[in-house]
Amino acid sequence: KFILNDKTARIKGDWNGSGKVKLSTSQFYLGGNGNADGTLLAGTSNFIYNGNQNQRIKVANYYDLTIDKENRAFTRANTGQLIVKNEAKVKNGTLDFDSEQCYLNMLSVEDSVIFSSKYQEKIIRDLNISSSGIFLLDYDEEVFISGNIICDGILKSNKGIIHFSDSINNQVLSGTGEIQLSKVKISKKESELTFKTDVNIIDTLHFNSGSLKLNSSVVDLSNRGYISNETSSNSISGNNESLIRSHKSLEIGEYKNINGLGVSLNTKTPLGQTKINRGFKSHELGGNESINKFYEIEPSFNIGLQVDLTFNYFDHELNRNDENELKIWKSLNNGSNWLERGGFVTPENNQIQLNAISSFSSFSLWSAGANKTVTLPVKLFLFEGKREEEEDLIKVKWVILSEINTKAYQLNLSFDGIHFDSLTTVTAENINNYEFNFQEIKNQIIYIEL
Repeated sequence: KFILNDKTARIKGDWNGSGKVKLSTSQFYLGGNGNADGTLLAGTSNFIYNGNQNQRIKVANYYDLTIDKENRAFTRANTGQLIVKNEAKVKNGTLDFDSEQCYLNMLSVEDSVIFSSKYQEKIIRDLNISSSGIFLLDYDEEVFISGNIICDGILKSNKGIIHFSDSINNQVLSGTGEIQLSKVKISKKESELTFKTDVNIIDTLHFNSGSLKLNSSVVDLSNRGYISNETSSNSISGNNESLIRSHKSLEIGEYKNINGLGVSLNTKTPLGQTKINRGFKSHELGGNESINKFYEIEPSFNIGLQVDLTFNYFDHELNRNDENELKIWKSLNNGSNWLERGGFVTPENNQIQLNAISSFSSFSLWSAGANKTVTLPVKLFLFEGKREEEEDLIKVKWVILSEINTKAYQLNLSFDGIHFDSLTTVTAENINNYEFNFQEIKNQIIYIEL
């Protein structure tokens, strides 16, 4: 038995044998390998691996465990459990987890952490990665995290699975660093998970249970990135600044639930590389607020399209809209103004469909909402346009049956039926017949809206 009370021990070589080591508030430095089979009674000590060569870490029950060395410190495979009651800190060097079970109350990374096996789970409560730290999961290992993650460095998983597991307190992912995750599984029943920083998903974000909140953060989905098993009870929500972004190459065909974003496109024309963003902001549509969801869709090819759009929503996103009256709306100026495009809703499927879309346009947003019932100030009987004998003159006239509290009529002109310019207004005079002449108009197809 080796007992160390409130002292510091520095061992340059290996720790061997089957005897017990009992520490209190001591510091124990080990420069060699932890080969011992005996028991470690850690007290509230700090056990520090500080050798110059690769070191084997004894799998034991530590209070504080510090890696402060050159090269690699690796755990001994298939022998017991590595438990750290307070903090495991990688100050210098690389901590390489092998095939034993691990339970870490807190893992602080100032240098690097890697994984070399896939046989037994690694359970971490809180994970802190400093600006110089790297946490790399490049093996088919499963890592369970139940507490908070603060990443100011690099958190990257190219393989394996990161589990956000249940906990008593709410769970937050934050920081200023780079986060790229491969497979993510969310299993939250008693607490919430919130992303307060941007995250890149290169494989699958899967919901077993619970929901995900985006707090002014962006989730980027790679071409293979996919949101799996999102339902009304297990869903993603966000504030006005939150987005889920994707890019995907779309040729002729039917694309259902693209990247798991909740939008489907059936296209008879190729769209090319297409940007699809999903947001959570509510917009004002015709005197009413939209549902708490919108899409920004921008294909590379955007002329002469033939596309059917299916827009999925959840009941909790309706934002007091009458589900049976939902229509699809479109904005060409990033949400400042909206035009109703129609469509038909199937409430039992939580879907709205709009067919025969000919263009999506740059900076176009698509949302859904129900019109607020209002009394229209004008009853229109006729609206027509005619090109006169001179090829540069178009005469527009409209006939009004009734006119109440009307200030003016605005005439907008377009050469493609998509982008309209506000050219003129005609003052309302409480009469029945109005007309206006457009001068010096080219002899081509012209679109005019009143």
